[in-house]
Amino acid sequence: SDLPDEIKKELLGGEKFKVTLQAGELIEEIIGEGSPDLFFIHRKDIVLRKSEFIDDRTLLVNCDKACSDLNREFIEELKKPETKLYFTLEKL
Repeated sequence: SDLPDEIKKELLGGEKFKVTLQAGELIEEIIGEGSPDLFFIHRKDIVLRKSEFIDDRTLLVNCDKACSDLNREFIEELKKPETKLYFTLEKL
């Protein structure tokens, strides 16, 4: 993964993080935590999980939202081919 080493260290320490997703003018925030069992090896996918399941795509576990919890307008915006998704990871 392209994450800075300091962020990886904090994630492996189980620190809490906020992910902000922006699509157009719409914003979703998801709170989750790291785990000492994270891999950071998948080059293309990131998964935020409500559970504690971990595979090579997992970035955060015990998140407060799943895809089904996201605002429907946000999902519809993501379906548009011209929409860019901006992803921000912030330690809490």
